[in-house]
Amino acid sequence: MASDSAPPQQVTLLKRVTLDYSPDEDRMKLTGLTQEGGHVVAWLSLRLLGRVVPHLLTRYESIATSAISNAAPLQQPSQSEVSGGEEPVVSAHDTPAFLVGAADISQGTDAIVLTLRGGLDEVRFAIPAPKMAPWLSGLKNLYQVAEWPMTTWQDADKILVSSVGGGSVTLH
Repeated sequence: MASDSAPPQQVTLLKRVTLDYSPDEDRMKLTGLTQEGGHVVAWLSLRLLGRVVPHLLTRYESIATSAISNAAPLQQPSQSEVSGGEEPVVSAHDTPAFLVGAADISQGTDAIVLTLRGGLDEVRFAIPAPKMAPWLSGLKNLYQVAEWPMTTWQDADKILVSSVGGGSVTLH
C-alpha cells in the first residue's frame, strides 16, 4: 500500500540572517546564510509578525529577568555586533524563497531559537540572549520604516535598547 504522507522535512540551519523591509512586497524579508554557505529568503507578513513579536518580547524579558536574578545581567552588544560587524546577508535573483506561514519559538537559557515554516520549507536560527534586545529594536525600527501599526510594540521600550536608524538588521 502506497503512503500519501509527505516526505520528512529537512530543516535548513542558518548561521547568519539579515532582516529588511521590502516596500514592493510590503513584507519583511529575512535573508539567511545557511551552514553550507547557500542562501535562502523567508518572507514574513505583518499578520505573522504580529503574532510572533509579543512572544519574542515575553521570552526575552524572561531571559533578561532570569539573568538579573542570577546576578549575571545580560551584556548589551554594541550595534556593530548586531548589524555592522559583517556585511549583511544578500540574496541573488535566483535565491530560493518562501512565504512563512508558521513560526515556532523555543527558549533556552542563553538563546531563543526561531523556526520558520512555509509549505515544504523550514529554516531555523538562534538569537543569542545578549543580541536579542538589539535585534528586536532593529525589527521595531523596520516596523517604523514600513509604517506598520506599532501596537505590537507597546511597553517594549522598557526592555529594549534604543533603536538607531538603519534599513536592515543583521544577526551574526
